[in-house]
Amino acid sequence: MKQVSLLTLLLGLCFMANAQIFKVIAFTGKNEVLQNGAWKELSYGSTLNKEDKVKIGDNGYLALIHNNGKTLELKSAGEFSVAELSTKLNGGDGNFTKEYADFVMDGISGGQDVKQRNDVTGAVTRGLPINIQAPKKIFILSNEPVAITWVTEGEPKTFEIKLVTRFNEPLVREETKKKSFELNPQELGLKAGEVYVLTIDSKENPSHNKVMYQIYVAKNEQEIIKEKTKLLTELNLEKPLDNVLLANFYEKNGLTIYAKQSFEKAMAISPDTELYEVAYANFMTRNGLPIGE
Repeated sequence: MKQVSLLTLLLGLCFMANAQIFKVIAFTGKNEVLQNGAWKELSYGSTLNKEDKVKIGDNGYLALIHNNGKTLELKSAGEFSVAELSTKLNGGDGNFTKEYADFVMDGISGGQDVKQRNDVTGAVTRGLPINIQAPKKIFILSNEPVAITWVTEGEPKTFEIKLVTRFNEPLVREETKKKSFELNPQELGLKAGEVYVLTIDSKENPSHNKVMYQIYVAKNEQEIIKEKTKLLTELNLEKPLDNVLLANFYEKNGLTIYAKQSFEKAMAISPDTELYEVAYANFMTRNGLPIGE
């Protein structure tokens, strides 16, 4: 596994001059910057000026944020002009990205040192035989599918899933050996103003292991969808960092299971970057959600 250097920063710190256009969020491997005629290794919170050059080492990775709030990731080895890099940013004005990037950095730092973070990323919550990785009240968007997942201890091997209306009208009833359930609100016709009850039970030991959760369509979903649409014009969801930004948008709007899904996508795209593991672990911890093996 690659050696990873984790960099965190608070975006409230101002860029001190117009020439300082990027700051480093995180990097993997050896990466350098050419400033004042000399190469030096990138370090915590490094600022890149317009006239600088950066060098990405073999198997290197560099995550940057521009002073307009837009993000940029470099994965290819070589030398790059900072001035040219600023022309490769995503579209949009960066206002939404900057807002959620600030939220991301607060979540990553979490008041922990690196050793504590390593402990957090390996944590597994212990408790009931079935632990859903979601709050007891799950808020969703009526047009956006999401995976509901859980972790287990011991006995359960086959799970019975039921979703009913508040009048006990069945919407879903199925069995699975997976520890996940794909919820498609649009197909099921889930609507705002209603409450739905999700039950997950063990087929081997029914009732003893049963857990029940309430599902609601977010009351302000039209406002959330409108804001998300604007944010997506500034993001590229093929980039892990942008998935972390989207995760924090979801979290800020109370859509915890969507946030979890976006964090997991970021880690899947860039599994060797500790930044995303730490962001995910801190997210799960502050929301009181169990972390799997």
